[in-house]
Amino acid sequence: MELSKQIKRHRVALGLSQEGLAEKIYVSRQTISNWETDNTYPDVENLLLLSSLFDTTIDELIKGDVEAMEKTIANDTAKLKIWTGAFLASSAAAVLALVGGIWVFGITGPVIAVIAALYVLAIACCVACTRIAKRNDVMTLAETLAFVNGAPLGELRAKRDRTRARRWVLIALTFALTIALGLGLGFAMAPHVFTIA
Repeated sequence: MELSKQIKRHRVALGLSQEGLAEKIYVSRQTISNWETDNTYPDVENLLLLSSLFDTTIDELIKGDVEAMEKTIANDTAKLKIWTGAFLASSAAAVLALVGGIWVFGITGPVIAVIAALYVLAIACCVACTRIAKRNDVMTLAETLAFVNGAPLGELRAKRDRTRARRWVLIALTFALTIALGLGLGFAMAPHVFTIA
């Protein structure tokens, strides 16, 4: 494909590393690597950013790659929808098996085996979705929905990057909230355990 060669040629001509180019157009270094190895293609917004940065037209960048790009994106979108549906179905089946199986049969080896198999299937589907999303630099639910609907991702990616910069604060708050919620539920559900003499 010509696009991968064009991106690499222009990047090198500007003296940029993959990471340097990634910073300039607000994507990950892995995304640039995927573009340069024909694993994925930039969306329209990124093509505009690249053409502006490289001081060239989009037509010159893509030269005949449009059809292949559309097929790859459509293929990844279809796969993402299938794996997401399989994840939701296997998760729902696992929950039903957990509740129904234990209710009807009790906690037995076969019931636990079925539940475990369904959860393993759900995890495998989730991993497949994550790989597709990572390959296309789609990491948040909003980005995934935009990707599936063909909407631009630039502003969503910028928002994600701002959030990632504050991730340790979010992790600490989530951890504190989880502990507080656990203690609160513990006191509410089992007051006799925490009685004061």
